[in-house]
Amino acid sequence: MTGFDEKRYTDSETGRWLLRLLMRDDVFARLILCTDEVCEALPEARRMIGFDQRNPHHPYDVWIHTAHGVASIAPDPVLRLAMFMHDTGKPDTFYLAEDDVGHFNKHEVRGEQIVRERLPELGFDADMVETIALLVLNHDRGISEKELWRLVADLGEEWFRSLLDIKEADARSHDEKYKNNQLARVDELRRILNES
Repeated sequence: MTGFDEKRYTDSETGRWLLRLLMRDDVFARLILCTDEVCEALPEARRMIGFDQRNPHHPYDVWIHTAHGVASIAPDPVLRLAMFMHDTGKPDTFYLAEDDVGHFNKHEVRGEQIVRERLPELGFDADMVETIALLVLNHDRGISEKELWRLVADLGEEWFRSLLDIKEADARSHDEKYKNNQLARVDELRRILNES
């Protein structure tokens, strides 16, 4: 991304390094190649690497899923950082159901906690941390039309549009059998919002 000034977002050298990495055009490859450095910046990443989700919706481990998600969202610091953080809570919340399928109850709540713990340590300001925490907390939420308007009223249209971008990028790294329905739902929510 040309002209990106990471100092605007964080006063920490580690935070600036992480943002520079996340804003690269080749971010997918960089996340895969720089795992040791990324784990130094965000210790929770180590548990994501190779973590088998054991779920038919997820053909990739948590780390590869995250890398795909980051690479498929616009190169905006808030969006890229939110995608990077969106599933950090999965390893802590994993359990196998009786049918041997992996689940992650309240992984978004744990992810929000990690955002609130780690991003201030990386020098990000309170407003950015709050925005990313809300995006992570709501990224996996099913949204009815009624909830759409409540969220827009409570949080603002710009925040809600960012949430839809997060949901779309997340869906793009799901299994082919499931992602089209998720993408169609995001398109439907955008259409409703645009027609209002």
